[in-house]
Amino acid sequence: MEKPVLFGKGAKKMLGILHIPDCKTDYPKPAVILCHGFKGNKIGPHRIFVKMARNLAENGIVAFRFDYRGSGDSFGDFKETTISGQVEDALEAVELISQLDEVNSSQLGLLGLSLGGAVAACTAAKSQNIKALVLWSAVAEIQKVFLAQKPKDNALQTLDEQGYIDLDGSKLGKDFVNEINEINPLSRIKKYKNLLFLVHGSEDEVVPVENTEAYYDNSIAEECQKHIVAGADHTYNNSDWEEEVLNKTLQWLIENL
Repeated sequence: MEKPVLFGKGAKKMLGILHIPDCKTDYPKPAVILCHGFKGNKIGPHRIFVKMARNLAENGIVAFRFDYRGSGDSFGDFKETTISGQVEDALEAVELISQLDEVNSSQLGLLGLSLGGAVAACTAAKSQNIKALVLWSAVAEIQKVFLAQKPKDNALQTLDEQGYIDLDGSKLGKDFVNEINEINPLSRIKKYKNLLFLVHGSEDEVVPVENTEAYYDNSIAEECQKHIVAGADHTYNNSDWEEEVLNKTLQWLIENL
């Protein structure tokens, strides 16, 4: 069963899609919350979040994919987006799912892609409920990755004058940029002690694979595994790469949740 869910504290609600396994027995079950990337949404590139969530549900694991405030179908303005705000959104999603009758709150997983990986890492460090953390192409050094995107020469001047940078029609606010130096996922990952699975494409030009190596080197997780997808780009834009990511992740979650 799949159903939309409006949730969140305050007037600006978030929208998520809850995937519940089609069986009437053996509840409560494990659950995984999916965190999308920068300027992304709960569908994901080439519907990878939809596929992952459905694969999980078919294998007896509840899945929840949602849009941060200001993204996708959720309320709010993207201009007001900050990484710390997305962490708070993810914590609200974790709280929601942990309280469902269908879910065993001691068997929660969190999965994040790209900047959503940094959000997931920070969320797992703040939450006491995450048993298994999966990071796909995760950003570890936010400032370095952001600056490497080569914003227009007048971007910072525009930011000061207008209060935002225009990113192909999306207004990125000053608060997001000012906060970049304050968020350090590598220091946060040192506070997460449970199970960690890292996935990255070897030819990722947006978030180089060194980011995953940094997570691996800084992890104090009880168990930390990494899987490098040979030849793959940032969001696994090839059916073979995607299948490898989905299958390896599913297998790891089944074994560890």
